Amino acid sequence: MTMRALPSLSVLALAYACGASPSPSPSPSPSPSPSPSPPADYEVHEWGLVRAEAGDALRVGAIAPVVDTMPLVVLKPVLYFHASTAMTLSSVVASAPPGGAIVETWPLVPSGARATWSSVALDPSGACTPSPLPTLTDPPCTALGGDLCEAAGLAVARTTDAACVSTGGTTERFLFYRGRATTLTPPLRFERLGTHGEVRVTNESDAPIPGRLIRIYASVSAMQALVVDPPAPHAEIVVPPLPPEAALDLPGTAPSRPDADTALLVSLGALGMTDEEARAFSRAWSDTLFAPSGPSGLALEALSAPAPSESFLYFLPESATDGVATLAFDPPPRAVRRAIAVWSALAATGASH
Repeated sequence: MTMRALPSLSVLALAYACGASPSPSPSPSPSPSPSPSPPADYEVHEWGLVRAEAGDALRVGAIAPVVDTMPLVVLKPVLYFHASTAMTLSSVVASAPPGGAIVETWPLVPSGARATWSSVALDPSGACTPSPLPTLTDPPCTALGGDLCEAAGLAVARTTDAACVSTGGTTERFLFYRGRATTLTPPLRFERLGTHGEVRVTNESDAPIPGRLIRIYASVSAMQALVVDPPAPHAEIVVPPLPPEAALDLPGTAPSRPDADTALLVSLGALGMTDEEARAFSRAWSDTLFAPSGPSGLALEALSAPAPSESFLYFLPESATDGVATLAFDPPPRAVRRAIAVWSALAATGASH
């Protein structure tokens, strides 16, 4: 250090002694938070089914909801994508409700509290050759520890009007997930009235129930269904009884399955599903719900419990669908339409959801 610098140091020391402090350096400006991506020109359509058994045990699926002895929810809706031009999404994420887990996906991605598909390419051109579905000896089936693997039976859910979806080297018409949770409470409550077969139906939520409410009776050889409008929020209705089993089993008894099938398709259309998507849901579920002899191929064949003899079918309000799973897309779509049906077994006595 030269002698010329000493006076400057002396002045600085004197300033500190007098309580002065040097001028602070300007702090860096905070980095602006990234703006959310603007909506892109595509839509997402989703359907699935919740099986709510007597005693409020809940199951959810797209083809075959697993029946367990524990009161849990099994989630497996199908996501269809509709785009006007080819594009690639950075990610699609399905997250289970708190305490839940995603246990099965297709195309296959790691799962747990959530499932994330990255670099999801959408091709709306119509040309699509789906990859072979996994067998029971392939992942994800081999990782389920004996649990029912639904990915192997997904061909029934394919449509031709949705975009072709490619991610991780797999091509399909949709994305699918299945998970477990315990936090979904269906909005409708069912209570038998006396011994005449009437059922009080109460909407315990703040939201209207979309579509129609279908009361179903199924025996080994016959079925009957009654279609009514669901109750308004915090209101109730009384649904009249169906004919007794003996009457249904008589030769020549007119079934009401066409009315139930029509109500199902109308409800799905009102929730934004295309005709093909509504009919894919019907292929997956109609025989299980409405055929007197049980399912013809998939659905309940692999389950440990039979279809209930008396049940109700309706769709969740949009505000309740996050109880099935929350969905996130990057970039976000212009619209997400979710049609989650609830199939509720009617308890022999008392009330149930």
